[in-house]
Amino acid sequence: MRSRFPGFATVRAVCYHCGWYRILGPTGTNGVTRALIRVERARDACNVLWAKIVTVPADQDSSDLEARYSNYRDLEHEWDFRRPGRAFIEAKRPYWELVKDQPCPRCKGRGAVYLEIYREQPHGGSWHVPCWIPD
Repeated sequence: MRSRFPGFATVRAVCYHCGWYRILGPTGTNGVTRALIRVERARDACNVLWAKIVTVPADQDSSDLEARYSNYRDLEHEWDFRRPGRAFIEAKRPYWELVKDQPCPRCKGRGAVYLEIYREQPHGGSWHVPCWIPD
């Protein structure tokens, strides 16, 4: 899958039963611009999640960003798998709560919809970070 957002990671809702997915938007930085995302439950069940994106200069001070855009997050940074285990889980917990019992719009399966970050690599591969927290 080619990215709609070159240089950024893509946030999407995915059903691991049937393969349905919905692209929510970009996150992270492409070196020039930083994309911050706010994810919420959608009012319409067929969309599962809703997102709003804000783009800012990549070199802008992070404390200024937190004050100005308190509900927006750089999920690529927050969900970095190299973070210590507890911090990694706690960063994903609010997003897990958004999708935990949501049914898939296509197959109606419960517990199969996850939020994930997808990024294409320059050499042609890709990586995924699913938002899944074991009970």
